Amino acid sequence: MIMNLICMRRVLRWVPLALSTALLILNSTITRGDEATKPIASPDLVFAEKDGLVAVEAEHFIRQEMNDVRAFHITSSGHSPSIEPDGDEPHVAGAAGGAYVEILPDSRRNHGEKLIKGENFSDEPGKLAVLTYRVHFTDPGRYYVWARAFSTGSEDNGLHVGINGTWPDSGRRMQWCEGKNQWRWESKQRTADAHCGEPYKIYLDVPTAGIHEIHFSMREDGFELDRWLMTKDREFARPDGIGPEVLVHAGALPASFPYVEAVVMPANPPSPEPDASPNVRSDRFELPATRFQLQDTGFYLDKGKWAAINPSQRKTATSEITFPFPTGVYDITLEAIGENDGQSSYLLSLDDESLTKFVCPLSTQTYEEGEKYHHTWNGARVTEGTQVKITAEIGSEDGKEFSRARWATIAFTPADNATRNAAA
Repeated sequence: MIMNLICMRRVLRWVPLALSTALLILNSTITRGDEATKPIASPDLVFAEKDGLVAVEAEHFIRQEMNDVRAFHITSSGHSPSIEPDGDEPHVAGAAGGAYVEILPDSRRNHGEKLIKGENFSDEPGKLAVLTYRVHFTDPGRYYVWARAFSTGSEDNGLHVGINGTWPDSGRRMQWCEGKNQWRWESKQRTADAHCGEPYKIYLDVPTAGIHEIHFSMREDGFELDRWLMTKDREFARPDGIGPEVLVHAGALPASFPYVEAVVMPANPPSPEPDASPNVRSDRFELPATRFQLQDTGFYLDKGKWAAINPSQRKTATSEITFPFPTGVYDITLEAIGENDGQSSYLLSLDDESLTKFVCPLSTQTYEEGEKYHHTWNGARVTEGTQVKITAEIGSEDGKEFSRARWATIAFTPADNATRNAAA
């Protein structure tokens, strides 16, 4: 009992005392450590599709692969994985079956932390943390995939889905933006035009009646998955609560974990304290150089506030950051620094779309700030989740001394009423 109390220390922070005591008794055999990455379902478990609908608990996978770097860990009302880093508390409250799976470690929780492809991010499905489930279909055809996820930020809301060892384009980049800090069903695909996702684009084509394998794989670490479903109904309405009934074709379901009621928020919660961050003003949003990942990009931090290039080491540098502000139309201003050694040039890109190149005017001083050295691109549409990339290149007036391509901030000013309202 003492050991169980120790293992429950994180759970007790958010589970009522009476329920916690009951959980200690009911879950005395919960596995620990790496055991949380292993299936609790037997290999013969097969879920059943009925009338064009199938629903599955995320923790009832029969196989996990590609999990050396990142893995799905089962979090339940009886156990929270002790994996670091993990930037948030467990979210068992409201999870169906008293459990869910989370991709850990979670080393990229916000856009300011470094994106490392093949480690904390994978835009190519099937490469990191792959779960497999088996489903018996009586009615083949096109099935739209929905999933119930919990997202707390902009870098824990992407997933891939596949079928029978394949990863079709229609299963890539499932995306959640709305409904933060709660369990939410969604079926949207992140696209170039809509980074928060477009409906009707996440689907799998089931080729024949019979048993097929359904896979989910990591796009972003920290992703939390509670349940998923497949439906032939294109206009399927977002489910309330935990969703449709789970049906079994073969095998037996594992015993459920005790359910933890979700906390009901008041109808009119108190207003949050104003954001005191210097990066947010009433009329515009700012991404200063200090918020970009500069290490290993060719930039260094100059004067504690500017990104710059050391001309003795390289001529160009590139860094990028995820756009964290509301989707809308913006006037984008680059605040560069004038220099007297040469005219540095700057290229700003929004995902794969490059804006016109800006060449910074010469200064009469070693370095000089001011509007003369700013450039604005008007009326650019930017969606939440866009990768904002800046590439800078040094310049020289005499071929001997070189500028350092210094810049301070990229600012986004709402350019229409809809964006101003969203920003407000």
